[in-house]
Order: sequence, then structure tokens, then C-alpha cells
Amino acid sequence: MIRPEDIRDYLDRKPFEPFRLFVSDGATYDIRHPEMCLLSRATVYVGRPAADAPGVADGVTQIARVHVTRIESVNESASPPPTRKKPVD
Repeated sequence: MIRPEDIRDYLDRKPFEPFRLFVSDGATYDIRHPEMCLLSRATVYVGRPAADAPGVADGVTQIARVHVTRIESVNESASPPPTRKKPVD
């Protein structure tokens, strides 16, 4: 299980390196600014970035920490993963 300290280690890196939280339902959350993530013992609060203001949240997603399965650094130079498209009937 991911401990709060595990996430804190990523948040405290100098210089900060973006990272991704993987959740048990298959969702992922990218943390691109350390101020967009807040920890409690049981919950990770992830800010949903505003499109027009970097570092400002439009809202917050609450994730039960027990559902965080993995943490990975995000390679900024890599292309984002391709999106799946629905097949055309």
C-alpha cells in the first residue's frame, strides 16, 4: 500500500518532477505542480487544473489513499498516451 510519506517524497523533490498517481479503478492523475496535491492520512486531494491559469485549480478530486496503487514520474518530453477512439459503425 502507498503510504502518505511515499507521495510526500515525490511532492518534496527539488527540483519538482511531475508524477502520476495510478488508482485501483484504472484512473490516473497527473500532478504537474506540487501545490495541486494535498495529503491527509486517508485521502489524497488532487486539484483539477484550470485551463487558463497554471497552478490554479478549477476543482478538487478526492482519492481514498488505499486506492492509490502506484506512483510514477511523468516524462515531460514524452508524448501523451494516445486516446482510444470509438469504432465507427
